[in-house]
Amino acid sequence: MNQSTKKILKISEPLISTILHHCENEKPYEACGILAGKNYQVLKIFPARNIERSPTTYRIDPAFYLEMNRQARSEGMDIVGVYHSHPTGFTGMSQRDIALGWENFFYLIVSFEAQEVRLHCFQIKDDKAVEVKIQRI
Repeated sequence: MNQSTKKILKISEPLISTILHHCENEKPYEACGILAGKNYQVLKIFPARNIERSPTTYRIDPAFYLEMNRQARSEGMDIVGVYHSHPTGFTGMSQRDIALGWENFFYLIVSFEAQEVRLHCFQIKDDKAVEVKIQRI
């Protein structure tokens, strides 16, 4: 993929702060939520409940996802991805994340490593996680 075709996820600092706060509050479990927007820009987030209540996996309630998809569409947006945390510090996508993920969807991952919080974004291409640049706006 050449530089001109690489996607960049745009997201505002206030939305990032809300995501980080949600992820911090859900520790020791993985937090998760939905990213809504358009043209590769996140305009709204929908914090979700991790129905697995696990420190290593997450799952968003399908009924919640469908309802938030309806709400986003009613506001002229699409679901562009999801976010989740890795409270144990791993910064990439797990094999499970990749296996269950959708191509062309953005996966924003918040990892907690020692005292450092890291934010990474990925898309799945050919069954592999490809890191996507995050542009803070």
